[in-house]
Amino acid sequence: MRFNRTPTLLACSLALAALLAGCKDKAAAPSEPPDPKTLYRVETSAAPIEVKQGQNGTLQLAIRPVDGARVKAETPFRATLEASGPVTLPKTELAYEDSARVEKEGPVFEIPFAAKDEAGKGAIDADLTFFVCVAEACMRTTEQVSVAVVVD
Repeated sequence: MRFNRTPTLLACSLALAALLAGCKDKAAAPSEPPDPKTLYRVETSAAPIEVKQGQNGTLQLAIRPVDGARVKAETPFRATLEASGPVTLPKTELAYEDSARVEKEGPVFEIPFAAKDEAGKGAIDADLTFFVCVAEACMRTTEQVSVAVVVD
């Protein structure tokens, strides 16, 4: 006596296909890395910074990562600085190593500047490029910061 296995084989194949189709929706999709802009905040000295004519001042600029994130020291960190109005900067390029200290996985910069012998309003602009990391990935990000300076 011969048995026809085709209906059984077909039924098993269809059941397996249905099972796999149901699992496909439930499978864990690979997680997308977070938006790097959500992983930190940039803090500066209270603006406007007030300084007397001919005197020196300091701008504090800090990158504060959220819990679980860090600014990567081993990859290129670049800060390009520009002063306007009656303000001058002794240095216009900063690297991670120029930070005064690191607090909670982020660099803190103490940026010196000088006021010219004239009153007026100016600004210090910083164009930042750096990598911020979480457990899953390190991501390149950029920020533009401007801090007003008033020279009396």
